[in-house]
Amino acid sequence: MPRSLSIADSSCSSCGAASSKYRCPGCGAASCCLECVKRHKAQTACTGKRDAAAYLTLHEFDDASLHRDYHFLEAAQAAAIGRCYRGGRCLDVCSRLGPASAVLS
Repeated sequence: MPRSLSIADSSCSSCGAASSKYRCPGCGAASCCLECVKRHKAQTACTGKRDAAAYLTLHEFDDASLHRDYHFLEAAQAAAIGRCYRGGRCLDVCSRLGPASAVLS
């Protein structure tokens, strides 16, 4: 995902007239208002969702990236545990899944 040092340093990618206030999590495009965000999504077919599996270099990896990855793992674990119950009984998948904090330590 292309990143700029500051959102205020760039102009709106849709209208080009105003300085940007927002950055698309999906592609990094700068936008100045909701109308331009909607226009960007319509013109580029961008979903606006961050790619959780996108590669980050060590230079790009920061505390916010660590927190996003941690929450991604927590959500994946919750989904896996939710699938291990069928008909009100445990299918013994839960016992093989440890807490996500154990995975990260």
